Amino acid sequence: HDILRTGVVWEGLAQPLQVVWRKAELSMQAVHLQGDVLAGLHERFDARRYRLDISQAPLIRLMYANDPANARVVVVLLYHHIALDHTAFDVV
Repeated sequence: HDILRTGVVWEGLAQPLQVVWRKAELSMQAVHLQGDVLAGLHERFDARRYRLDISQAPLIRLMYANDPANARVVVVLLYHHIALDHTAFDVV
């Protein structure tokens, strides 16, 4: 879908433009945390402090961390409301 290849650019322009890129790979980034991994991911990517770079498509990112104490991998899906609203998120 086009929205999953969308970014917003503004440098050198009179006004910001929404751009749909031909290709946009989902960014998956490993995060190395100690202790309570789930709480650590929530703290690190708290929307009150963490901002996505909206010039880079797609406007969703996947962050994950190994949680050996609980024998699992914990994943956080970050997204900008431009790309996903509550209805689209239900589908994801």
